[in-house]
Amino acid sequence: MFVNVQKNMRQFVTYGGGGASPWSLASQPAFDLFKATAKPETSVTYELGLRSNHQVDLGPISAIDGQVNVYHVDFKDRLLQISPTPVLLSIIGGNPVLANVGSVKTDGIDLSGTLHFGRMFSFYDALSYNRSTYSDNYSNGASVVPTAGKDVPGSPEWMNKFVATLNVADTEFQLIGDYVGKRYATYTNDLGVPSYFLLSLGVSGKLPFMNGGVIKNARYRVNVSNLMNREGSLNVVVGAADKTYNTFPIAPRQGFLTVTADF
Repeated sequence: MFVNVQKNMRQFVTYGGGGASPWSLASQPAFDLFKATAKPETSVTYELGLRSNHQVDLGPISAIDGQVNVYHVDFKDRLLQISPTPVLLSIIGGNPVLANVGSVKTDGIDLSGTLHFGRMFSFYDALSYNRSTYSDNYSNGASVVPTAGKDVPGSPEWMNKFVATLNVADTEFQLIGDYVGKRYATYTNDLGVPSYFLLSLGVSGKLPFMNGGVIKNARYRVNVSNLMNREGSLNVVVGAADKTYNTFPIAPRQGFLTVTADF
């Protein structure tokens, strides 16, 4: 059993490339306002968990190991770059300011485990639930943005990952699955991107014909990502305004060959 309590503070970003950094603000008055009123972001995390492993005799299952942990996070003084001019009404937005806009509450649970079927086969699965919500509304200088009680965009509630591993002689086969649930794309949760599920394949083993002389422990690994060549949105980048966002697409199917050896 383990318990963790920690407090973290994030320093102000020294350079934001025009993003959320006080040194990227467009005017001296905006910087002076930030200096007089802003506080750094802080978080306090509370976590309780249990991990265990057991040798068992349950037919083909020879061992079980796993972990479960629950957590709560209080995130305070969230920083947001705010422009009073709506992006859709002006090519050049209003003079932006960087300000604290309230708190975020996060509750979650992670559950993972591995079933071992002798030495040849194992199956690992990890399930994660996370609910992160804003505690406050904020003003963009022109109106109040109703974010209180809304989910944090870009953060899925459900995620799952599995890894099936098969060992045959000196060759290892792995099938990996990744599920990411629906993510909201705006602060007001009126736009979002759908969930996705990706499969990847890995094969690795020894290269005995290369061993000898100065070459030792020669091995290879073949990886194929996005095995089914799925399309969708991999990442969501929420815009500074409450109605804007960008996405990065899932990469197409790709194959990689890696060869390693000791000399």
